[in-house]
Amino acid sequence: MSIYKKIEHTLLRLDTTLEQIEKDLKLCIDLGVRTIVVPPSMVQSVSKMLKGNILLCSVAGFPNGYTDLSIKKNEILNLFDRGCVEVDIVPDHTLFFSGKLDLYKEHLDQFRKLTDKPLKIIVETSLYNPKQILEIAEMIYQSGIDYFKTSTGFNGDGARLSDVVMVKNKFNDKLKIKASGGIRTLGDAEKFINAGVDLIGTSSTFKF
Repeated sequence: MSIYKKIEHTLLRLDTTLEQIEKDLKLCIDLGVRTIVVPPSMVQSVSKMLKGNILLCSVAGFPNGYTDLSIKKNEILNLFDRGCVEVDIVPDHTLFFSGKLDLYKEHLDQFRKLTDKPLKIIVETSLYNPKQILEIAEMIYQSGIDYFKTSTGFNGDGARLSDVVMVKNKFNDKLKIKASGGIRTLGDAEKFINAGVDLIGTSSTFKF
């Protein structure tokens, strides 16, 4: 399988433009890239460019997760309505760090109840210790959400191979993993794929 079938080409910088997305989209289609990830405000416009050649994904609660739960749920539904086939969600990290684990899990459950379409929870692994990462992974798994995603790329150090290996060893194929944040070379991507991740999120696709 081509490595590009696991790539989610990510365009979430503050200076992203529709012109850049259109240019990148053509290159992604030529390479056979799986998914393009774009800002929520551009989803509807980008969905008209796709014509079924590539999957469209966006983000909710991005990048810090502070959005109120009701607003975040509306974000998710609106993204699907406007053309996304997957949504990556930043949970409210303050709940976990405040010890409100039941409420953190309840948020995940509510996200899952919204839709059967693929969802990813952005854990921001570099902010957590190994025990906490496995606790969150277990909550994601129990909620029925599809993917454990490592990072936004905006906070902390990004994806760490040791975290991915730990989660993979614990859950095997029961929980899908998307590694993202700081993956800038083909060598980086291959290390994570060899460790068993299902998807790679990167803005450096064309450097591979």
